[in-house]
Amino acid sequence: MFLFLLPSQSGGWQALLMWNPPRALFYFALGVLDLWIAAGSPGGKRLNRVVNRLGVERHIRINDRGLLATHGSKTFDQQWSYFRFFQETPNLFVLQTVGTMFWTVPKRTLPPKGTEQLRALLMAKLPQR
Repeated sequence: MFLFLLPSQSGGWQALLMWNPPRALFYFALGVLDLWIAAGSPGGKRLNRVVNRLGVERHIRINDRGLLATHGSKTFDQQWSYFRFFQETPNLFVLQTVGTMFWTVPKRTLPPKGTEQLRALLMAKLPQR
């Protein structure tokens, strides 16, 4: 709650809003967040269900054309040109997109010879880093 006292040292909220609107907005948003937490985070469980996608089952199919992924109710159909490169770790393949998004393919989900087949396909389609 101390956030509501901060601007009073420099001429008040009006001066802060006039001379530095982004900072005033930030302080206001932080104050609202403080109040929301102090009120017991009403709607927090529902918000977590909407935002948290870790518990959503996903299916990925990779072929010569690209990647088809189903993630909950969403479907992504991406051609190889959408990806910049791939990386391989001991446990998974990471496919980096042209943006900041990436796809992971856990090796444990692949059939017995699937790791070698996927590696060969990825090496033919994308650079490895």
